[in-house]
Amino acid sequence: MKKNQSLTFEPLFFDNRHIDVNFERLMSCFCNRHVTFSDSPRFSSIAPVETIDYSKQTFFETEKGLIYNADGSVTINMLAPGASEVTLINYSPKAPLHDVPMQKKENGLFSVTLTDYPGGFYYHKYSVDGNERINPLLPIGYGCFCPINYYEIPDGDDFYYVKDVPHGAVHFNRFYSETTDSLRTALVYTPPGYHTENREKRYPVLYLQHGSGESEISWVWHGKANYILDNMIASCECPEIIVVMNNGYAFTGKKHFSPLLGALEDVITYDCIPYIDSHYNTIADKSSRYIAGLSMGSMQAQTIAFYRPDCFCGVGMFSGGFIIKNVLADFTEYLSDVSRVNEDYPLIFISYGLSELDRATVASKNIAPYIEKGLRASIFTTHGYHEWDVWRRSLRAFLATLQR
Repeated sequence: MKKNQSLTFEPLFFDNRHIDVNFERLMSCFCNRHVTFSDSPRFSSIAPVETIDYSKQTFFETEKGLIYNADGSVTINMLAPGASEVTLINYSPKAPLHDVPMQKKENGLFSVTLTDYPGGFYYHKYSVDGNERINPLLPIGYGCFCPINYYEIPDGDDFYYVKDVPHGAVHFNRFYSETTDSLRTALVYTPPGYHTENREKRYPVLYLQHGSGESEISWVWHGKANYILDNMIASCECPEIIVVMNNGYAFTGKKHFSPLLGALEDVITYDCIPYIDSHYNTIADKSSRYIAGLSMGSMQAQTIAFYRPDCFCGVGMFSGGFIIKNVLADFTEYLSDVSRVNEDYPLIFISYGLSELDRATVASKNIAPYIEKGLRASIFTTHGYHEWDVWRRSLRAFLATLQR
């Protein structure tokens, strides 16, 4: 089975070697699970640091949490010493089973082999004797409003794999938001060569939003956006572009905001865009600035874009439908002048998975009358549900439209 590092990367361990370590003279302090100590006082046997014999450190090979088997199946392991029952709980709608019992092995190990599972991305958790747990042997990300495990099964696509191409950089930025009176975090992707041969070059910018329950790390660790961009730029499928990933939750006590949008419009337009334009080599005007998002981020992207046509020239809506009027916004009047919308937005991109029946129906129903009136919009559909498999392909298709 074809494997790739992008399938197992996670925010906590960039290079997970599946090892543990025992420093013999220090373990009475750290209580390493591999070693049994006497009942002597906890710190009594710890030597001064300068006397520690580092030659006595021992590395232990640990069990791998995810094993790709030659027959296409995957084996998942979890260490739960003392547990009687462990169940893997799938959150992906494409998983054949929601609850999968794991079999008890030796040394506290529980294991299950998944066969005939469709390829793709799977959020999941574990029930250990009725208690919800996450598995430290598998990648840990952030989704469903909490730390959560995920595993990936190769699905035939490799556009998001790590390849032998020039790689861009992902920057961790802290910027002050006057809107929320707080420091906020944005991850920023810069294309290959940004810091070396292309120091004077100016780049277009895409503001890319995550979905409900996720965070600003999601498009990198789950969506593999940086690898998608690396590969597409290397093959000339999309332009060199800076991508900014903000946290989609922005609240302030000064006035009431909807939890789905909050003060994000003000954070992005008044706080983040000026910060990015002053710290990165951007083309700092509307004609080279885009906004896109998935699910909740799709709604945010459309709402912000349609409220601020002076800021953006293109909007991408992945698995979010198409808003005409809801509790957050009313674009009935704006959309009534299709020629104006076309002038404001040369690019309106809508995508969804064919198994997202509710969103597909809403998107098609809402936008069809405007397309008949001449609205220029790109519609992209792909197989899959409301999950990262669809959103990765959506991002790829959206980026490809920027090259035209």
